[in-house]
Amino acid sequence: MVNLETFLQCLLNGFVVGSAYTLVAIGLTMIFGVLHIPNFGHGNLLMLGAFFTLFAGKLFGVGYFGSFLVAVTLITGIGILSYFMLFKPVKNHPPLNLLIIAIGLYFFLEACAILMTGGQTLWGSIPIPWEGSIHLGSTTISKQELLLLVVTPLLIFATYWFVYRTKIGSSVRAVAQDPFAAALVGIKENRVMMITFALASALAGIAGALVGGIPGQAITPTMASMLTAKAFIIVIFGGLGSMTGAIIAGYIIGLTESIGAGLFQGYLPLFGKGYADAYAFILLLVLVAVKPEGLFGEK
Repeated sequence: MVNLETFLQCLLNGFVVGSAYTLVAIGLTMIFGVLHIPNFGHGNLLMLGAFFTLFAGKLFGVGYFGSFLVAVTLITGIGILSYFMLFKPVKNHPPLNLLIIAIGLYFFLEACAILMTGGQTLWGSIPIPWEGSIHLGSTTISKQELLLLVVTPLLIFATYWFVYRTKIGSSVRAVAQDPFAAALVGIKENRVMMITFALASALAGIAGALVGGIPGQAITPTMASMLTAKAFIIVIFGGLGSMTGAIIAGYIIGLTESIGAGLFQGYLPLFGKGYADAYAFILLLVLVAVKPEGLFGEK
């Protein structure tokens, strides 16, 4: 049987998972908005963010915060380079060209991680300056997970402010709506694309540095495989190009997986934790049947 304490713990875990999903999905939504193509390699930036945080600490001995900054800077640079070297040369070509490049980027980044680690799985290898857990009533959360819970809303607010309250953000939205009209009024498309890729990549890098420090978290070259699939589910679930939809859908998916797995584990163990990843796909199928355009998508 599932008691109230178990339900609250699942609820808290769902917000933790949803926070990581949301940070990746926001960036993916922004890139889709300006490029109009799914960047399959985006999820792997979270994985690289975790690896770079780990390696920067070991190589330079700069501590967690220093490693954090190094990792996010490198991931941001990778995002910018991926645009100028891969997407920019073919952005005016048929969408299939962009799609092939996005798929190739996914496998390339994963192969780079395998090369760096020899394919080994690193369990909770990022050293953090705080250890232990915090008890909130009947629930327990690690200090690193609490940091993720606190930082994510701040990043969401900052991204919203940037996109909807700054001149550069207005340019991003203009290019997303109509690149040709934006060019007519003097907006430089390549500059907007670069800023979008930089911001989206930075969010993924931050998510990787935070998630990689969670106790017991498996850091592996293939850790982003399922994350990438779920990020696309979130983008479709929330509505293509809708940042608000991506945020809400990210938390919905995280809560559905955590609470669903917890409830089924108590009543139907066969469909418990082992099937947590399936709940996102089931939820998407239901939504597509009822509202094909997503929660906030346009018909």
